[in-house]
Amino acid sequence: MQHFERTIQQLQCAWRRGKGTTAIQTVSKPCLTLLEKQDPAHPLVRAAADPLSVIRQSPKRHCGFTRKKYPNYMMMRFELAQDPESGKVWASPTVDHLRHGGREFGYYTLLDASVLEKVQKKHGGVFRGRAQYPAGMTTFVREQMMDSIVQHAQQGLHPPLFIPLDAHASSESYQCLLTMHPEAFIPTALRGLPCYPLHQHAWEPLKDHLLDERHYRNDVVLGVPKAISSVDFAIRLWRFQRLLGGNG
Repeated sequence: MQHFERTIQQLQCAWRRGKGTTAIQTVSKPCLTLLEKQDPAHPLVRAAADPLSVIRQSPKRHCGFTRKKYPNYMMMRFELAQDPESGKVWASPTVDHLRHGGREFGYYTLLDASVLEKVQKKHGGVFRGRAQYPAGMTTFVREQMMDSIVQHAQQGLHPPLFIPLDAHASSESYQCLLTMHPEAFIPTALRGLPCYPLHQHAWEPLKDHLLDERHYRNDVVLGVPKAISSVDFAIRLWRFQRLLGGNG
């Protein structure tokens, strides 16, 4: 859990360095997208196109395990679902962070495998004794999150979610990088970006999609272009890496 405390501090520092006290105001997405075309450097556009800003600005929720509040995009939300046959009530995860918004009630824990494993052993406090917590929940959450990422990657969005890395581009051009091979070369100027290792086992479904359906080579490095339209996907990648225990 200490790495989560560090992550929040890093988010706050990144926000101060890059945006000052700018906040993402209540502006509709179509208006922001239009503004992005007219003035890509506008503070509202820069904030709306920055996954870390969006994560930090998400409403805070109370973690039932740590008893602390965190931005809800850093958390896993659970609902309660009743088995119609047995009548038992079970905890059911909401893996899509977009369903965490508003004032909708739910039970929240940090999105961290070690926390979920501890909840497995002691879940009564989190769910106030109202639900049972299935065995293997951490694995189930991981699989569901990866399914969500692959489904999102299959959408024919414009601009595209992935482009081969331009070695001469600046770090401002990308949200994050995706590496297919453990020895992939990343230019020095881009090494500060979040980088997700698709060659590792947990990431293989996304890698298989990119190799089989997008026909990318196994040694390519892909970048997720910096844009408002790619923020949601970048957050999904970030959340998956958080679950795995990485720094994202």
